[in-house]
Amino acid sequence: MFTETPLMSPVRNPVRIHHLVQDIAQAIAGATLGEVFATVNRLVAEALGARHTCIHLLDPTGISEDTLARTVGTCPSLEARPEDMRTFMIAERDWNQHAAQATDHVAQWSNWRALIEGSKQFRQGFAFNEGIAVPLCYGDEAYGVFNIYLTGTVPIGHEELDSLLLLGPLLYGAIRRELHILEIESLSQQLAEASRHKSEFLAGMSHELRTPLNAILGFSELLLDGHSGPLTEKQQRQLTHIQTSGRHLLQLINGVLDFSKVEAGKLDIEPRPVNLSNLISDVLAVTEPIAQKKGVSLHLQGESSVPPISADPLRIQQVLLNLVSNAIKFTPQGGRILIRLWQEGDTLAVSVTDTGVGISPQDAGKLFREFTQLSRRNNQPREGTGLGLALAKRLVELHGGQIWAESEGEGHGSTFHIRLPVQSTSLSVA
Repeated sequence: MFTETPLMSPVRNPVRIHHLVQDIAQAIAGATLGEVFATVNRLVAEALGARHTCIHLLDPTGISEDTLARTVGTCPSLEARPEDMRTFMIAERDWNQHAAQATDHVAQWSNWRALIEGSKQFRQGFAFNEGIAVPLCYGDEAYGVFNIYLTGTVPIGHEELDSLLLLGPLLYGAIRRELHILEIESLSQQLAEASRHKSEFLAGMSHELRTPLNAILGFSELLLDGHSGPLTEKQQRQLTHIQTSGRHLLQLINGVLDFSKVEAGKLDIEPRPVNLSNLISDVLAVTEPIAQKKGVSLHLQGESSVPPISADPLRIQQVLLNLVSNAIKFTPQGGRILIRLWQEGDTLAVSVTDTGVGISPQDAGKLFREFTQLSRRNNQPREGTGLGLALAKRLVELHGGQIWAESEGEGHGSTFHIRLPVQSTSLSVA
């Protein structure tokens, strides 16, 4: 056997190699793929006197991928002639393919002699006396090969080879774990990119829809004001329907646009001192006629004096209007809605409690998800985009606050809570 520099062969026996496998198992637990390879290379080199080691992964055809393998192994400075190196790589690839197919044993390579005899340059660059290929496998599935090139003069025995076979599942598991993590990270990036494109599309479409809709609302308002001549009662009624439906559609479009801006980090928040009690009164002035028409009573219970908060009044009013409107929508005739305001430590607390249909346990976790609506009750048609509560949550959080809901179940009503800091901690889109 040939070796450039005589080295003292380490003492090798099955027990020592078994301990080596145990040491490797402990060292690579929870380690990254790079740390795994570095640890395995170091421990194997120390225990077996390895010239170097290489990890070869297999592509879908079963052929070893040398490029990846040699970037993760500890490789010598190869000074062989290109033709010798090509011959070696081809032989090594065939050897790895054979080793990976035989997942129940470790392969030894004896054909190296034909490659290095008569080539001084190759011997200087790649001197080893024995090659071992450990299949990286679990059961019958092979994922690659771990090559060990030894400089010792004492051939490794069959019992030692059997012990080395235990390295296969260890490295297989480490590689699969890391690749799964990389796949998940890649998928997360793709999902984030898809979400960004979705937000950009929705924002663009919302702008495109708002322009003609504003024109429709503007011209219908001119007609209602009599700028084009007197209208019959029927024409007035029809134009009023156009106005009502158009404003509802504009509200939906604005909700989509706002949510897209929040997701893209482009929603403008303009904070200033705000009297929350006045905002609630404004919301009740808008929603009380709707509640009366449905036969639902609205009640306000608030402390006489609460400190102002630093907030964007339009955005907080938007949140409150959504909560009260939802309460009216899901509360049957004869029901009751209570809006409360009080100070709790360094926050102002608002709650909207209704005697409506309540929230089932299976729906509780979906409340604040975008494009999600609760299960239908009493064949009630779905309305809206499913963005109201999701947008409300984002807006409250942009003001440094919290929002959540409570319900004892279907038929027992629900309560939505908001907490807003008296001095808002952050008013910028993260």
